Amino acid sequence: MRTVQVKTTEANSYDVPEEAKIYHILAAVHLVGHDREVRLDGCEVFLIQKDELNGLPRKFSEIANFKLCSERIDALFPRKA
Repeated sequence: MRTVQVKTTEANSYDVPEEAKIYHILAAVHLVGHDREVRLDGCEVFLIQKDELNGLPRKFSEIANFKLCSERIDALFPRKA
């Protein structure tokens, strides 16, 4: 089993959980919207393994290779043969 820590923000950068927090993957979610309305079709999700966070930029624009896509899912959750 793998645990996911979710952090959401409207800012252009994301925060990381406390070091002592137990999780395997950070789902950093860049929210897009206005006031209390969120445009789900405009939001972006980035999946980052805890051990990949060290030295990784905190700006969403600099971590495009971690953006949610089928290739990223396959890399994080390989299918068992």
